[in-house]
Amino acid sequence: MHTFKLCTLSAAAALLSTSAAMAAATQVNITDPKTATRAARVEIGGRLAVQEVPPASFFHSGGFLTSAGPCVTFATAPATKAVVVRQLRVDVTDIVGGATGGNNNIVFFFGSACNEVVGQVTPSSVGLVTVTFDPGLVLNPGATLAATASGSPRAALAADGYLIDSGAALRVAP
Repeated sequence: MHTFKLCTLSAAAALLSTSAAMAAATQVNITDPKTATRAARVEIGGRLAVQEVPPASFFHSGGFLTSAGPCVTFATAPATKAVVVRQLRVDVTDIVGGATGGNNNIVFFFGSACNEVVGQVTPSSVGLVTVTFDPGLVLNPGATLAATASGSPRAALAADGYLIDSGAALRVAP
């Protein structure tokens, strides 16, 4: 009787270890539901291979702040696509009167009314300042980024990112 129980337990353990080994070796494929030939790959070292953003989807826009005061729109998402802004570049070209410090600010906003702050730069000198958004700042279709200055900085502004389908965008920006 004890031999029968021992054999039964041994058989059950062998079956479980075989099932576990099969589960560990099961292959899972990640594919595009619309185009099955577009499948994800795994790189050497076990990392998921991620394709770079195709050049056709790059987004770049810019504008100028010439004085303190009114809001200046410098980026607008297309009507049919959303934009993921990865960085803002501020090239301070002049600080009128040479005064630096806390009185000179460039503030970035969602929308042309300049009422929802998304970032700020306080330039201490003439030159380039980069503001990075990771994983990105989403502009829904038709949404804008604007900036305003206080104090006396003058700057060239640029927004860099990439376009995505409007359905893939989270409703973040107005």
